[in-house]
Amino acid sequence: MGKPKTDDDYGLIFNLNELSFICLVMELGHHDMNKFLSDILNEDDIITILYNQIKALNFLHSANIIHRDIKPANILIDKYSRVMICDFGLARTLPKLAPHEKNFKQLRKNEYNDTLEYENGLDR
Repeated sequence: MGKPKTDDDYGLIFNLNELSFICLVMELGHHDMNKFLSDILNEDDIITILYNQIKALNFLHSANIIHRDIKPANILIDKYSRVMICDFGLARTLPKLAPHEKNFKQLRKNEYNDTLEYENGLDR
């Protein structure tokens, strides 16, 4: 047995200032949403795909990334109905909220919910 390989053995040490391009390798998406929408789907397939789209977007937003170019051609679906979002050319990151901004956002959400309950007669 030889010595274990390190990152240096594979040439993975690099300087970010010297990079001229970055390659992103993804799994194969067999279809985009345009192709999927042209097929006849049953209700379970539609629910699964929509749920997976929401999960994918929620993941991006939880990482403070906005895509800014969501369209059927940028949503890939593999043979297991897993959804992948592609084409991040217009994507941007959002700054993280300070603790007091998060609290303000939650306060506004609570106010909105209280207003809905009052208007629906649930605040009795």
